[in-house]
Amino acid sequence: MTAFLLSFLFTFASSIQDTPTSAPATTPAPASAPETAPAATPTQAPAEATQSVPAPATAGASGPEQDLGDGLKVTGRTQNLVVAAPGDTLLVMYTGRLTDGTVFDTNLSGSYTPFPVRLGQGGVIQGWERGLIGAKLGDKFTLHIPAKLAYGAAGSGPVPANADLIFDIEVVGHWRPYRP
Repeated sequence: MTAFLLSFLFTFASSIQDTPTSAPATTPAPASAPETAPAATPTQAPAEATQSVPAPATAGASGPEQDLGDGLKVTGRTQNLVVAAPGDTLLVMYTGRLTDGTVFDTNLSGSYTPFPVRLGQGGVIQGWERGLIGAKLGDKFTLHIPAKLAYGAAGSGPVPANADLIFDIEVVGHWRPYRP
């Protein structure tokens, strides 16, 4: 039942964001204008195009930049009442990239499965642990994580040693355990 509700809410939220608020204005062509071939639509990709990662959820995100110390910065958080705290579980959609723009990890391609993060358990890099505290359901924001709060001198997989990281994050679920 929970998976169904999450799927429904995620689909509903996506449909709201994709729904235009009004039809675009069109100007009729003069009667004497010659007929031309229809313009290519955004769904028609050139034959040489390759599969790409969807645009980050925070593309064009605005909002105040917060400096969380140690070089960790977050930009674009929304206003909501319930903020994430240690012990909470967040479900996030994310794209991780290097400072040169190279995408090294994302869950926005393939199955689009939200990534669960239980805060305060040490299951993710320190930049995520600290940067996700205070996040709210529906937030779309960017974390700028210095190497010392990411993978440091060791690096990890496609992330080179001493690499600063940028994560575009959207919080799509938030659970708080019962606290009597």
